[in-house]
Amino acid sequence: MILTVSGRRGLRGTGVVLLILTVLVTGALAVATNVATSEPLPGWLRWLNSPPAAWSTVGLLLTAATVLAVVAYLRDGRRSEPEAPNQERDGATPDEPEHPVFVVPAAQSGDVPRPDLAARLLTSLSDAAGGYVAITTALAGAGGFGKTTLARMLVHTPEVRQLFPGGILWLILGEDVAGPDLAERINNLCAALSGSKPPFTDPLLAGAELGRLLGDGRFLLVLDDVWFAAQLEPFSDAGRRTVRLLTTRRRTVVPDDVTAVVDVDAMQAVEARQVLTDGLDGVPESALTYLLGASGRWPVLLSLINGAARADVRAGASPEQALNNVADELRADGVTALDATDPHSRSDAVSSTVTVSLERLTPAE
Repeated sequence: MILTVSGRRGLRGTGVVLLILTVLVTGALAVATNVATSEPLPGWLRWLNSPPAAWSTVGLLLTAATVLAVVAYLRDGRRSEPEAPNQERDGATPDEPEHPVFVVPAAQSGDVPRPDLAARLLTSLSDAAGGYVAITTALAGAGGFGKTTLARMLVHTPEVRQLFPGGILWLILGEDVAGPDLAERINNLCAALSGSKPPFTDPLLAGAELGRLLGDGRFLLVLDDVWFAAQLEPFSDAGRRTVRLLTTRRRTVVPDDVTAVVDVDAMQAVEARQVLTDGLDGVPESALTYLLGASGRWPVLLSLINGAARADVRAGASPEQALNNVADELRADGVTALDATDPHSRSDAVSSTVTVSLERLTPAE
């Protein structure tokens, strides 16, 4: 806790000191004058008529006045000494809220960790968090590769939350978000920070207000699913120490000042197996080999295949039989080995897998 002395209290203290100094110096001068003129003092002051006692009293009064003046000077000097800018107080900067602000999607229990990508992203954020210049990091990759999932998992880790004591803000963009709609989403972040929602309909004005509220605090601002460079303009001055994390399927929109781009592509084999067999116990490797290749270890496709197999299990099939059924139907539809980097190949594979999944829906579903 920092205790400060108000200006009025400082002025009041200075006035008292000046009054005491005036009394002491006046008393010393009165005694000195009396000795000089040899006029006797009456009553209880009669002992000062002796010159040695008078001069001793003058010396004591002047010494007391001098000591009091020095003490007052030193105290005023400490009180008026300016604090260093951005000085940390109790672990937070002046522009950081007493309680961190977290506006993020809820964690999901079914998310599969991707430790290699998470480590690279955490390193990038750690490097950026300690600076005094706004830094931008990007997660880039085709749709459905898990950029948003990776970012969502990371913002819930203690390591990332410790890096940004001000808090973490998350804003979802998308292909159609612009103009007043974008301004409204920025206004909502402003309300989370200040408790008051501004009325801006211009994204640039809303972004300027957001930057003012972020100030010099250490925040992480996640801009999820960026489609166009213009969507980033309102955040160009989003806090001097705010780190921006973008997720995008379009590398062309990544700004030139981005310090690190983490490419999010196919899952590692062990990660893909976790998604493929989620909720399906005792599945042999032989039942997975074809599906891992046909899916290209593409997270969104793995999830669709898993959903179709779990529907068969609910209908009475064993996990192995359910995965073999899905594999047979995909083979019959011509899906062999998916090139997950080819948009047309991904589109065809998703179309076939969705068809397989839809066939398992009951009329009620």
